Amino acid sequence: MQPTGSQTGLKIISILDIIGGILVALSAVLLFVGGAAIGSDPSIAASATAETGLEASTVVGVATGLGIMLIVSAAITFITGILGLRAAKDNQKIKPVWIISIIALVFAVISFIMSVVGGGNGANIGSLLGSLVMPAITFWLANNVKKEAGL
Repeated sequence: MQPTGSQTGLKIISILDIIGGILVALSAVLLFVGGAAIGSDPSIAASATAETGLEASTVVGVATGLGIMLIVSAAITFITGILGLRAAKDNQKIKPVWIISIIALVFAVISFIMSVVGGGNGANIGSLLGSLVMPAITFWLANNVKKEAGL
């Protein structure tokens, strides 16, 4: 059976999700390494304190917290990609993708709203709008595939 346009689109988006998940996980690792460097080297800690106005331990804590958030984000993105590839081959397996794409979209909307309310700058809001696009497209494609499968 020939894949539909929505299945082909889902396959492309899923590949991008897998690549994005890997890149975000690598970013998290770099953040953890940077946080560890700040915590272990007094000269780096002093520089971090001078740059941010915060104690080095606070900077390490923030880096660790952001790193954990990035790992969770990477996992969700990666899992969405893997499930999306599976569903692109067999449209009867679309429900998990549909559900996780709703979850990812809700988190992206919440993140966008929190940034706007928190006074995010224009560049940050543009980036957040971009982060809304992938979950929105994934949900739209998953919804189309779900309808095509009669589920």
